[in-house]
Amino acid sequence: EKALFLGIGMAAMALMTFLRYRFLWWPLHPVGFTTGFIWPMRAAAFSLFLAWCIKLTLLKLGGIRAYKAARPFFLGTLLGYVMGITVSFVIDAIWFPGQGHGLHHW
Repeated sequence: EKALFLGIGMAAMALMTFLRYRFLWWPLHPVGFTTGFIWPMRAAAFSLFLAWCIKLTLLKLGGIRAYKAARPFFLGTLLGYVMGITVSFVIDAIWFPGQGHGLHHW
């Protein structure tokens, strides 16, 4: 049974690798097949899909100019998130040593 699953995985990877190198429009990368089933990827899948959809929409509707104009907003959003986590970590380290609080609910 293990050999069967190994063979199926090998065949799927070989097929995706072939399609990736043969057709430029092929959207799936073989590495996604191996990492797509681990918990952090499953938890982040919607966020990644949403970011991809926003990028695609910006590029289709506004072109590269709209994409470049929107970058500061999204970098600021990411920086704000990181700063919030950092401030929470510092507060936990000073006022709640050893206890902490859960910030990521994956």
